[in-house]
Amino acid sequence: MNKELTYSTPEEEGVSSEYIINFLNEMEKREAEIHGIMILRNNKVIFEAYNEPYRKEIPHIVHSFTKCFTNTAAGIAYTKGLIKLEDKVLDYFPEYREAANEYLQKLTIRNLLTMRSGQERSIGGNEWRPLKTSWLDAYFKVPFVKEPGSEFMYSSGNSYITSAIVQRITGKTCHQLIEEELAPYIGLEKFSWGESPEGICSGGNGVSITVEGIPSPELTLTPAIRPPNVSPKEAVGVLSSSAMLALATEPVRSLLRIS
Repeated sequence: MNKELTYSTPEEEGVSSEYIINFLNEMEKREAEIHGIMILRNNKVIFEAYNEPYRKEIPHIVHSFTKCFTNTAAGIAYTKGLIKLEDKVLDYFPEYREAANEYLQKLTIRNLLTMRSGQERSIGGNEWRPLKTSWLDAYFKVPFVKEPGSEFMYSSGNSYITSAIVQRITGKTCHQLIEEELAPYIGLEKFSWGESPEGICSGGNGVSITVEGIPSPELTLTPAIRPPNVSPKEAVGVLSSSAMLALATEPVRSLLRIS
């Protein structure tokens, strides 16, 4: 449970309860299955609810929100000077260089983080989860047909390659890196993360965490919430950089068309 959370009412934080009721009614009308929901305003919880059999203390798979964890791990590696955004992806996977065309040769870490790889098609978790063979091989077999960086295309494959780069350069999985380098400073609760047959965090999906555990990194960015004896640098490291925070959340924001 996230002990940093404080609670209030919608009206006390300038939100009409009617808006929340209308939203829930609309979700029911659309037959959207909400397992758990938490709404925050001014860093305070103004609404929280769960549908049976789900409960607040039960971790829940968060699917593509996992990409924020992956990009945050990449941000930690970036802050340590271990990677640069303009690094070529093939520098970390030289075994695929010989068969690479001109587009793949230009692919950078920034292109992965911003979902602009130039591949022919998107790659989803449903495609890879049944695979017992190399997910790296599966990724590089998808043709690169466009200039990297030229066009947005949401793909969990890009996040898996990001995860693999972090692991190759640090010797730790993204999960291990976040738990060791970030979680103790921001009060992030324990969470699980599925791995590929290669022992690499899945990147694009696979994290399970409680709904209460999700807001903690964002709350820690606020000085009023951050413990007084912990500096911003110690508390959030890369997350205190607005540029890297934007990159960490780029896949989700782009998918939702949030600028």
